[in-house]
Amino acid sequence: AHQLRATPSTCPTNIGRNNQRPPLNDARVRQALSYAIDREKLIETFSNGNAIEAVGVLPPNMPGYTAGRTGYTLNVERARALLAEAGYADPSTLPPLTFSTSGFSDVGGYETAVITMWQQSLGIRIEPQLIEPFAYLDELYSGNVGHLYISGWCAAYPDPQNFLDILFHSEARQNLGGYQNETVDQLLEAARVETDQTERLALYDAAESRIVADAASIFISHSISAVLIKPRLENYRHTPLGVRQWHQVTIKKP
Repeated sequence: AHQLRATPSTCPTNIGRNNQRPPLNDARVRQALSYAIDREKLIETFSNGNAIEAVGVLPPNMPGYTAGRTGYTLNVERARALLAEAGYADPSTLPPLTFSTSGFSDVGGYETAVITMWQQSLGIRIEPQLIEPFAYLDELYSGNVGHLYISGWCAAYPDPQNFLDILFHSEARQNLGGYQNETVDQLLEAARVETDQTERLALYDAAESRIVADAASIFISHSISAVLIKPRLENYRHTPLGVRQWHQVTIKKP
């Protein structure tokens, strides 16, 4: 066990959603869906427990990550209350939501589990929408997706800009959910030119707080990357991006 090194990866698991499409243009409905997800069960079932629950956009070990941020832990009572505030005291009156996913004939186990959670805990209706795998990304970027969709993202470099600005600025190409918040845009644009690192990370923290409060996406988990290191190998750094720093590594002589 002392040879095992583990760190959260920079490829979070999220469920995207069309923030402009009713009823998901109401933040309370988006928040309700986020509260009705059993992340712990998804991690145990589909990641063999090798992941941690996501409370926001940034993974741990990423510059700008804020420990202690309040996310959307499972709370069906809160979810139902939010739906009531949005005008759906009877959740079954919520219009059916479409869930786009890649596939030819069958909905995947992960998507099925998430849909089942929502339908059983809230009594709402989710309709899977299969898109041919080879055309899936083109459809996502064309905006031809339902209310919800499976999407992925891996950071190319260890900086909060590569998550927050790239995915949630209103004019970003990768902002597939059409999220718009003028204050968030202003914070992200200010961070682009801020040279003081402390102030820059504070701007990103403020932007992430608003993105999470708006439930711009459904943040699920951060996978754990693990590697075994022999005691003879010194100065090995197991980085979240998986880039091996071989120039720093030495081997201890017997």
